[in-house]
Amino acid sequence: MKITYSILALLFIAILWTWTQMPEISTNRELVTELPWIIQTDEQGGSEVFGLAIEDATVRQAQQRFNDEAVFGIFLDKDGTRSLEAFFNHTYIAGLQARITLTLKTSDEQLNLFAEQAIDKKAQPSNSYKLVLPSELHETLFDHRFSSITYQPKIKIEHEVLIARFGKPGITTQPDAETLEWHYPDKGLMITLVTDQKPVFHYVRPDQYNRYFSIRNSGTATDSSQPGSDTATGQQEHQKESDIAKD
Repeated sequence: MKITYSILALLFIAILWTWTQMPEISTNRELVTELPWIIQTDEQGGSEVFGLAIEDATVRQAQQRFNDEAVFGIFLDKDGTRSLEAFFNHTYIAGLQARITLTLKTSDEQLNLFAEQAIDKKAQPSNSYKLVLPSELHETLFDHRFSSITYQPKIKIEHEVLIARFGKPGITTQPDAETLEWHYPDKGLMITLVTDQKPVFHYVRPDQYNRYFSIRNSGTATDSSQPGSDTATGQQEHQKESDIAKD
């Protein structure tokens, strides 16, 4: 038993070293593309993370990349919005077990068709629902492209470690007393930080950032890239992310 604990301790130290000390070795593409802080952007406003080009790669390619079986469902928010998603619940990124969610590109007509074929409806902590889709539909969905990636490692990561790897956020918003949102518009990244919960990372194309993470009229938003700048107001929907973080 002591040997088992020693092995686990050494493994944890090795993973922590990956996040805090490991240099970014550009000659090893497989290693580099696995790291969540390596985000490649282009002049057309696109981005690539985990070796997947957002809005160009398919769910099938993501499944091969994450070495995990995709589970599909439709997320029904309490405000009436819907999204078709693919979930990878048991994958490993940079040595850490993680959950990955892809938001698929689809039309309202397709969403209606898929919703009619749902086999289960599961309530979520934020008073929203997830429709579980039958396995018969999966083959149809594997070739869909996705517009965003949500990544959640299943351990807590200190803010200092995040800043060391991702840099200071350009903008910080605070929708409520327990939630911080770090915005990196030029990278197409937002990090949601909820008190005593695990961080949640959201990746989109940089040219689509304002569409997904618009700054609105409540909560506090500070431009971190300009010390001493005026404080503005902002809001970001985060109920869905809280559902993910609490699992």
